[in-house]
Amino acid sequence: MRQVYILVLALALLLMAALPVAAVPPDRFSLHEEFTDPAVVNCAELWPDEFDFVVDNDIVFNTDWTTYFDKAGNPIRLHVHASGEDNLYNRDNPAYVVTGKFHWNFNGDPATIEGTITGVFWHITLPGYGAIFFDAGKANFNMEEGYVPLYGHHELDKALCDVLDTP
Repeated sequence: MRQVYILVLALALLLMAALPVAAVPPDRFSLHEEFTDPAVVNCAELWPDEFDFVVDNDIVFNTDWTTYFDKAGNPIRLHVHASGEDNLYNRDNPAYVVTGKFHWNFNGDPATIEGTITGVFWHITLPGYGAIFFDAGKANFNMEEGYVPLYGHHELDKALCDVLDTP
């Protein structure tokens, strides 16, 4: 009988050791925003001999935020998944709009908002032109410098300004 008791006690201790230590559960929330990002491309500055306008962006922006905590309840990591739609247009002639989807993830420090972003930041393609604004890969992000590309494809084709320079 004593062997059964020891076996049950050992099993109970083994199961208790396998249980996770109680920690603060992650905090999650989602946001949906629609706003205008002014002058995302300055065609007049990039190609001054050819264009005299800037490109604005009406954004549909969806984000899912998760903050992770240590055992003491201190925030230790922030994860953001973003997706949405860019709607680019000539500020002086907003009738013609080019549209593209984006999706990216941010992982970083919740206190400083420093971290790494990976994914597709811009993806504007047009029939007959192909990808005219494509930015995908990995980047660092911090509040002082903003978005700093590291790896991937980061291309803006003059065709974006050509297309949006329509009367």
